[in-house]
Amino acid sequence: MVSAGGSREHDVSGMTAGELERARRDLQVSLALAFPGSAVREPILAQISAVDRELAGRAGNTDQDQKAPMTVVDCVERMNQFRQRCPGAEFDLQLNLFTARVPGRDEPFRAVSLCHLMDAVERWAAEQAVAGLLSGAGPADHPGHGR
Repeated sequence: MVSAGGSREHDVSGMTAGELERARRDLQVSLALAFPGSAVREPILAQISAVDRELAGRAGNTDQDQKAPMTVVDCVERMNQFRQRCPGAEFDLQLNLFTARVPGRDEPFRAVSLCHLMDAVERWAAEQAVAGLLSGAGPADHPGHGR
């Protein structure tokens, strides 16, 4: 089905709740792997939005927050910005598990969503920067801050 704006509407009403959740996670991974500005991002966001609307409708929340796709985009942008600040950082985006390995930390970060992963990584990097400043080192001497 095509809407008046020319974009394709995604009918996900026949999917089970489990299928919708899995599809959403798969789409989040796809979005995370898409380059910023890539044309593939728009249809992925449209599919995520369709899944979110269906899940909200089933939960009886017809007034769902339409910011959910933008939240995912924000988290992907945060990951890309962190990669620029800390080129040695490695991100592994698997179904149900998002992992980050950051220079200067022995254990990898793990989370069930990219946004939670980035919250933990950025919090740790900020703590490292503050500790470095308190010890007299500059921000560039710590992971995630201008390395």
